[in-house]
Amino acid sequence: MSDLVNKVAELLNAPVDLVQRSAEARAAASGTTVDAVLSSWAGGESVTSAAPAAEAPKEETPVEEEVVEDTPVEVVEEETPVEEEVVEDTPVEVV
Repeated sequence: MSDLVNKVAELLNAPVDLVQRSAEARAAASGTTVDAVLSSWAGGESVTSAAPAAEAPKEETPVEEEVVEDTPVEVVEEETPVEEEVVEDTPVEVV
């Protein structure tokens, strides 16, 4: 397998470690061997996923949605009275 990894790394112009890790991940995801993935990348046949086990169709359970009604909220803003400040004119002495 080492020769195959080196060949693929050279073809892809990528580091050997990266090619190795990528091939391992692809093999795990597709349910095949690392060698099969590497030979596919080297120009062999394409990698096909292993046939997934037949699963029973999942029965969807109805989800009850809780309806929340919006009630209007009355916003009351109180105005604070503004006190007027009386300013007296005082003469200014100019020296």
